[in-house]
Amino acid sequence: MDGPKVVKSDWLFVVLSNLVLAFCVGLYEEGFMRGIFLNGLIKIFPNTKVGLWLAVIISSFLFGFIHVMGYIPYIGINSISIIIQMAAKTIVTGAVGMLFAAIYLKTKNIWTCVMVHALYDFKGIT
Repeated sequence: MDGPKVVKSDWLFVVLSNLVLAFCVGLYEEGFMRGIFLNGLIKIFPNTKVGLWLAVIISSFLFGFIHVMGYIPYIGINSISIIIQMAAKTIVTGAVGMLFAAIYLKTKNIWTCVMVHALYDFKGIT
C-alpha cells in the first residue's frame, strides 16, 4: 500500500493565481466604480469643484459600503460590534476608494487604477 500523497506547494502557481485574482477584482471594481459610477456622478453633478468632490465622496462611500455588505446578516448577533466594524471598514475602504478616484481623475486612465488596485489587493492577499 502506498503512503499518503503529499501535495507539494507550487509557489509560482500560487503567486500567479493571486496576481490573476487581484487583476480581475481590480478590473471589475474599477470598471464599475470609477469607469461607470464616478463618471456617471460627474455628469449628474454641476461641473464645479463641489460637484466633483460630491461625485468622488459618494462613489468612494459606496465603494467602502460594498465591501461591508457581507456583515449585514450578522447585525442581530452583536449589533453594536458589527455596526462599529462596518463603519470603520467603510471609512477605511472609502478612503482607499478616494485614492483610486484621485488616480483616475489625475491620469484619465482606468487601466492605471486597475493596476494600482490589483497591486493593492495582491499585497493584501499575500
